[in-house]
Amino acid sequence: MIKRAKQLATKEEQRMKLLLFTSAAFLFSTFILTIIDISVVGLVNTDRTLLGTSSNDDAMAATLYGLMTSVGIGCLGGVFANRLSALVRVLFAVISFMSLLVVVHLVNRTGLVLFIVCILVILLYKTNYSLHKFLPLVLIFIVSLIALFKLEIIDSSVLEAYSSRENNYNYGFSTAGGRTELWLHSIQNPLVNPFGWDQSYYAHNLWLDIARVGGWFALIPFFILTCQMLTCFLKLLRTPYSDFNLLIITMNISTLLAASMEPVIEGSILFFSLLMFLWGVSCRIQKEENYRIVK
Repeated sequence: MIKRAKQLATKEEQRMKLLLFTSAAFLFSTFILTIIDISVVGLVNTDRTLLGTSSNDDAMAATLYGLMTSVGIGCLGGVFANRLSALVRVLFAVISFMSLLVVVHLVNRTGLVLFIVCILVILLYKTNYSLHKFLPLVLIFIVSLIALFKLEIIDSSVLEAYSSRENNYNYGFSTAGGRTELWLHSIQNPLVNPFGWDQSYYAHNLWLDIARVGGWFALIPFFILTCQMLTCFLKLLRTPYSDFNLLIITMNISTLLAASMEPVIEGSILFFSLLMFLWGVSCRIQKEENYRIVK
């Protein structure tokens, strides 16, 4: 029994290191570009682009970088792992911090929401969904955020940049950055274009974009796949605590929410591939858990 437990622990650690390496490789170029951009324009870039070259035609919108950094924000689960070495946890922390830095630098609101949601999920999962343990931790988290603002530890330029974006009525938080109108139009689109091929705009939602580009023939099987994945994910939430499960949970939540808010299909096929990889891992872990229970 002890030998079996050690084998499982080793297997979990290897898998977590694989996700660490995958996330780092996926985001490495974005981190380098962000560091260079900060050295040029400062902590906040109000133009909200990172230039790969000197030509503006090569600039990629902040919303796409926000989509990509959702992977790194999801790595927060690895920071709170109990059995990992200090070095590995530090590397997870570096990826998470750098992802948050990209979000702040490009004044991306979705990324901040993902970060807060992941923190809350981590606290809830680690307290085994016990409210009397969870709520005091949430209170400490909120007080810490307020202290950062009150003591002006957070640079004033950051607050000004986010306030400026929020004051824009058409792109405020209440309209999800102007996405609600796109979503309403996109819901009607499959009725008008049942076979897809509508390239007029981004729906800023993975499922609506699939319906827009591929029509019902693409949306229905992908919707079934999504339901299967969500079933595995909800079961995973109810499994006994493990470091690897926590990492998979936070990475799934962060990337799923990002896929609901950003243009994945046209934005980053590499992100889509990584998302499918995470879905596959989640279902695999759940099957292994069911096998251990049956056995």
